[in-house]
Amino acid sequence: MAATRAGVVCAWLLLALCRQTEPAAAPIPHVRRASAPVLGFQVPFDSARRRLVSALGRARPRGPVAALVDPAASDSPQWQQFADWASARGIRCEKWRIGDVGGGLRGAIATENVREGAVLVAAPPEAVLSVREGDACPLPRSFIDPAYWDSMAKKWEVRMALLLLYEQSLGAQSAWAAYLGVLPQTLGLPLTFSEEEVQELQYPAFIADVQIERKFWEQQFEALGSAMAIAPSRADFYWALSCACSRTATFTFGGNGSQAQVMFPAADMFNHDSSAAAAFRFSAASGCFELAAARATPSGRELVISYGAGSNSQQLPL
Repeated sequence: MAATRAGVVCAWLLLALCRQTEPAAAPIPHVRRASAPVLGFQVPFDSARRRLVSALGRARPRGPVAALVDPAASDSPQWQQFADWASARGIRCEKWRIGDVGGGLRGAIATENVREGAVLVAAPPEAVLSVREGDACPLPRSFIDPAYWDSMAKKWEVRMALLLLYEQSLGAQSAWAAYLGVLPQTLGLPLTFSEEEVQELQYPAFIADVQIERKFWEQQFEALGSAMAIAPSRADFYWALSCACSRTATFTFGGNGSQAQVMFPAADMFNHDSSAAAAFRFSAASGCFELAAARATPSGRELVISYGAGSNSQQLPL
């Protein structure tokens, strides 16, 4: 853990030093963008930040089908259960396996020459978790007050976290138990840093954003105390929020341009590269959510996805 924190500090110190070469600009007020997500595949990331998120959130071995599971891994039964679950739900994974990509990270390695646009993961709508702004509350009143769900119409990350918390509350009876079982238990995002660790980042603009985000999410945690019959622990709330924010993609589908925020099992196992093209889509022909290869990749090389391009000033702190 100490090594992880030290790596985070070094990464952000490097980013801060790089910023010293940028032209001076008028300070931007630090206010939370109420309609903007904290993370998610639709949020632009620069390469330095991409590496930070990759290092913090993608280090666990993972694999969606039996061929991708290392039999020697101590958690291979979990992954086999996930592989069986994914297959039963119609999730199709092709042309890749999980492997070492260097720097202590694992990623998706092409098992054959992959052409640009080739489908790597496909899943029917019932095999993903999704939220849309106009959705009525899908959760029982015994779990959450639907009025609170409605109040979060523009805060998809809260809604997605509620879906995860509900499925978690069902334990082994959840239809998503196998997926929950392979989600990281800790993500190490700055949201969960101690105040001392935040200050060690030594980057005032970033620190200010982190502090504002922490206040906002603490307010939401307190609000759940009156909106839920049995409120989650702070640790569970921040776990669900971290998973939702770091593993969600935006899809447009339905023929009317409507958008949904989607947690896409197996497709959330790819590392990120800001130079890659957007790779998520909904196929009307197949009726499936798809992850397509962002570019042609030879066998044995890593397959990556992108959060998109954007300036540092557009970034949020998580």
